[in-house]
Amino acid sequence: MFIDLKKFDFPERRVKYASGREDEEQDGEQESFNVMASYSNNSLKLNQDEDDDAVKNDIDDDRHGVKNDAEAEGHGVKNDAEADGYGVKNGADEPEIPIMMTKLQWETLQEHRRSELKQACQKLADKPPLNTDITTVMTKNKRLLWPFIVNDKYKLMYCYISKVGSTHWKMAFLVLQGKYKRVEDVPGSRAHDPSLKKLNSYPTIEEISKRLDNYTIFIFVRNPFARVISGYRSKLLQPNPSYHKSVGRTIVKRYRKNPTDEELKGHDVTFPEFVKYLTDPRTKSLDGHFKPMYQMVLPCSVRFNYIGKLETAEEDAKYILENTHVDHLIHFKQTQRNVSHDQATFDKYFAEVPRDDVKKLYQLYYPDFELFGYELPEYMKHWVQ
Repeated sequence: MFIDLKKFDFPERRVKYASGREDEEQDGEQESFNVMASYSNNSLKLNQDEDDDAVKNDIDDDRHGVKNDAEAEGHGVKNDAEADGYGVKNGADEPEIPIMMTKLQWETLQEHRRSELKQACQKLADKPPLNTDITTVMTKNKRLLWPFIVNDKYKLMYCYISKVGSTHWKMAFLVLQGKYKRVEDVPGSRAHDPSLKKLNSYPTIEEISKRLDNYTIFIFVRNPFARVISGYRSKLLQPNPSYHKSVGRTIVKRYRKNPTDEELKGHDVTFPEFVKYLTDPRTKSLDGHFKPMYQMVLPCSVRFNYIGKLETAEEDAKYILENTHVDHLIHFKQTQRNVSHDQATFDKYFAEVPRDDVKKLYQLYYPDFELFGYELPEYMKHWVQ
């Protein structure tokens, strides 16, 4: 039996990770995403000067990350799992996908995703940072290679994106490097362990180039608007003091007239306010949990062997692990959760957002939709025209 993802949301096949958490992200995971770009009116301008400051920021994030992780542990797991996958639909050209793909079907799907990415890169070739030359990155801006986690023993590289299950994959790489025996043994607060080897840490261009050319590289992406909802829920809707104080307080001061002292704590930001903040030209730099995916991972500069999606992550993870010969070390187990209202919740969130702001949000994340083969729900398409 085949299901056409153009017409069906397919919620029951979303990823369930071995840790029992789905797409759990920790507050300490800002890491280097803030160094990747500086913004002017939400357009990206690579800035070498930010690289020097970023090292300090990353160290600071690592130091306070454990505390923030601990705060998030008690609050974020359930709601993050509920938030994941809202309104997720693959692109109009995504092939029909069987309920459980065979390996041949999966490999065909991977070929399609790589082709789709290549075509979108050609279409968006003039848009920074999609036109970034990898040689220039290696010679002048190595910090942009921070999201690439490397395992030399298995010649494997994972490019992570916040709010796309990256916490679990970081745990998996800690297992691969021998720090833990099982993914289940990795404490949530240690998922962002600084011992994880990053591609930018290799000292020479030759060492970096060798790994980019010869290692198996994979990435996981997700529906851009579903990722926005997940970021809002985990960082602003749930108890999260650090984000309330920084992002939440900024939003309240900017969009509310005469806010009370209680409101200025930033703990009751609405989703429409959050969307307005994301699309506001005054927002010069977005946190890594909210930043468009294409701005963080050099999708048109790096050769990806596998492109996983949160919507098909069960099969993607299974076959990636098999093909890279590490499936005997890392395993995934399903956990059950209620997803019966996912689409309804997605609709509810965006029903509250003015259509002009939905259009602006789509413009912000448009490259993500194009590059990774996602589309808006039918009822939204005329909103953004």
